[in-house]
Amino acid sequence: MADTLGRPMKLGVLAPSNNTSVQPEYDAMRPPGVTNHVRRFRAPNALSRTDVEFRQQLENMRATMVDGIDEVLTFGARPHHSRQRA
Repeated sequence: MADTLGRPMKLGVLAPSNNTSVQPEYDAMRPPGVTNHVRRFRAPNALSRTDVEFRQQLENMRATMVDGIDEVLTFGARPHHSRQRA
């Protein structure tokens, strides 16, 4: 299939599942000819009262990021740039 919209650039965006502003913000900033390919990773709304709980939550999120990265790359996006936000 011909790529008619993402000629200059394809941007892979990995966003936490509980962040509702990343996708619309990236869409609002997108210049003509650039396509955003957004994938969310699981980020539970859990309290982190201690350093141990915070580290565990980060590890849980990192474990699901790999699948998100793979999905952004496998649906044909082949992004020129990719940014992870956690």
